[in-house]
Amino acid sequence: MADLTRRLQVLLTGEQFDFLKETSRSKKKPVGDLVRQAIERAYRPSSSTALIPVLEELKDIKFIKETSVDEIRARLSEIRSF
Repeated sequence: MADLTRRLQVLLTGEQFDFLKETSRSKKKPVGDLVRQAIERAYRPSSSTALIPVLEELKDIKFIKETSVDEIRARLSEIRSF
């Protein structure tokens, strides 16, 4: 695990907070992990950690069942680009 030594305070809307809490519960991950992954994916997309959320989605059978073939292909293209 990375050396987490910096703290950040961010104000969110109620909707954003509720979304993060629900995502945290459903993925069984702390909110902080979700935020760090989002930062890596959005602002450092070339880093290897950007692949983590994509790979997690693809291993989730519910995601596969509910997602179109074109969307799955797009996700696979993201992986291939690294």
